[in-house]
Amino acid sequence: MSNDLTSAFAPQNIYDDTTFFEGYKSLRDGDTGLNGALEIPALHRLLPDLSNLDVLDLGCGFGEFVRSARPRMRPS
Repeated sequence: MSNDLTSAFAPQNIYDDTTFFEGYKSLRDGDTGLNGALEIPALHRLLPDLSNLDVLDLGCGFGEFVRSARPRMRPS
């Protein structure tokens, strides 16, 4: 077992790399990537009317889906 403290804080995945994450976040924040241009609009076309439904978002990410679905959902 290593006594090197830096190994305890080594990046676990690509999102731990600051440069990568900032670039990824800028794409997601502005919806300039494929997610905003294609995936989200396609998903919304597939969804039923949400006005009489409760929605539970168990996905991962920044919460964009639930923020975009909230105005279409039953008031809580």
